[in-house]
Amino acid sequence: MPSSMHHISTVFADVLLFVILQISGVTLDINLRLQLAGLGGAILAVRTIDKKAEWKDTLKVALSGLVLSNFVGFAFCEYYGIDLASFKAAFVVFMFGICSDIFLRMVSVSGRVLVDRTRELTNAFIDFFKHFFTKTNKQ
Repeated sequence: MPSSMHHISTVFADVLLFVILQISGVTLDINLRLQLAGLGGAILAVRTIDKKAEWKDTLKVALSGLVLSNFVGFAFCEYYGIDLASFKAAFVVFMFGICSDIFLRMVSVSGRVLVDRTRELTNAFIDFFKHFFTKTNKQ
C-alpha cells in the first residue's frame, strides 16, 4: 500500500510559492521583492519540469536558478532602464527565474555530453588540424 504522504513535496512547493508571492507583493524592500520574484520563477520552473522532484532537489535547483535570474534580470533592467521598484522589474526577474532553470539544465546536459564524448571530439580536432596543415594548394 503506497504512503498517503507522497504529495508532501508538492504541497511544500505550493506553500512556498504562495508565501513568496504574498511577501513580494507587500514588502517595502525592493531587493527582497526582486530576490523573491527570481526564486518564485525558478521554483515554478522546477515544479513544471520535474513533477516528481523531492523538495530538497527543488530547493537546490531553485536557489541556483535564483542566482542566475538575479544577475541576468538586474542587468536586463539596468540596460533597458526599467525602474527596479516597479512590478515590471519583478515580472522580468520572475521570467528570468523560469528561463534560468531551463538554461541551467541545458548547460548540465551539454556538460555531460561533452565529458562522455571527449575522446571523439579530441580525435576529430586532431584529424581536422592534420588535414588543415598538410593539405596542398592546387592552383
